[in-house]
Amino acid sequence: MGTAKLPLRDTITHAYSSYMEYSSYVENFSDVLRISWLWLAIIVPLSIVGSWMEVSGIAGVTNRLTPGTHLESSPGTTAVSLILTLIVALAAISIAVAWHRRLILGESPRASGSNLISNSLWRYLGAGVLITLIAILPSIIAIAAVFLLTSSHRAGDGASLIVSLVPFLLWMVTYGIALRLSLVLPARAVTNLTLSFKQAWADTRGNTWRLFWGTVACAFLPLCVLPILLALVEAYNPNSFTAGSAVVIDTLSTFYTLLVLPIGIGFLSFAYRHFVGPVSRAARPEG
Repeated sequence: MGTAKLPLRDTITHAYSSYMEYSSYVENFSDVLRISWLWLAIIVPLSIVGSWMEVSGIAGVTNRLTPGTHLESSPGTTAVSLILTLIVALAAISIAVAWHRRLILGESPRASGSNLISNSLWRYLGAGVLITLIAILPSIIAIAAVFLLTSSHRAGDGASLIVSLVPFLLWMVTYGIALRLSLVLPARAVTNLTLSFKQAWADTRGNTWRLFWGTVACAFLPLCVLPILLALVEAYNPNSFTAGSAVVIDTLSTFYTLLVLPIGIGFLSFAYRHFVGPVSRAARPEG
């Protein structure tokens, strides 16, 4: 099963809308709202407060700005930003786990946020942290090494350019590894504890680029829609963005990101169904 090629076009289609026996994001948008409404109700007002504090703070400092002055966020703004970041992260994980279970097990979503105390959510978080560390730690180490080498001024321009490419190339490799290991995420969401990182690596052999392009199509492209629209509006009317509109844009961006998140999660869910099967390897009820 590990060498089976992921049907990329069909899997991308599954993530967005119905195809053959599947139904996904478009057909089940009411379920998307059901698993996310509570998080949105908490995040939207908090985002408005945080954005307004930041905009107001920047405006106040700018009015008193003198040469050599550095813009710094107030402790209150920083605290609200950290709280918002934590809540958004928990919301994303909660939505992801619920959507995985909806598409893989056919489980009707429970009340929004109710899976926060479930074991599957915290196992999902643990697996996600490990995969993230695998993806970013080598690059951080490489960037630090490049900084030390280039700051010594011993390398020529050509050598410095080559050395500077190392972190990017290493990131590409580690990102590919993370994509293949990400099969563990939907496994943990459906309480499949038998799928190890080693088995996920074996199951996805020869599918790195398919997983990459599927992630681009289902996770990255939806996130680009709103920024592109805003850029077009700004290009058409450069004076349309004020301090108030900046608050609205920040809030809308967070709202939009959480609502389109299930598309990327859907791709990973259907990839899991392809490589592992819908309920194989001891998937159990949430708990």
